[in-house]
Amino acid sequence: MERHLTVVVLASIFMSITLLYGKYGEANYVLKVNNPEHLEEALTTADSLSDNKDLNLNQAELIICGEAVKHLFDDTDTMKLLEEINSDQVQLTLCEGSIEKHNINLDDFSFPINIIPDSKKRYKTLQNVGYQEIEL
Repeated sequence: MERHLTVVVLASIFMSITLLYGKYGEANYVLKVNNPEHLEEALTTADSLSDNKDLNLNQAELIICGEAVKHLFDDTDTMKLLEEINSDQVQLTLCEGSIEKHNINLDDFSFPINIIPDSKKRYKTLQNVGYQEIEL
């Protein structure tokens, strides 16, 4: 009986702390794009995640690699879509190898970005910590 009561008390404390810090029931998503044809859809999806109040979004991460990185910087319509995204909830992550391959200069880029060496590893890591994948 005493042991059962301890478990109930600990569970109650955990739930209270979780609710106070706002993580309980919040959703995390990850999208990965390497095909330029899917970039616009990915940006629109990321934007709609942050706009949808029913989702209770905590964080979404959009990983862009391959030819999609080049397209992101070359297409003005894509850049306009990026400007509409809430950077507090959507993390933009770019593959370092793709940036170097396409000689992309990030100095004039205003959206906050995360640069990673391995997009596949980052994608799997986020899935392992509970991010839900969105396939395009």
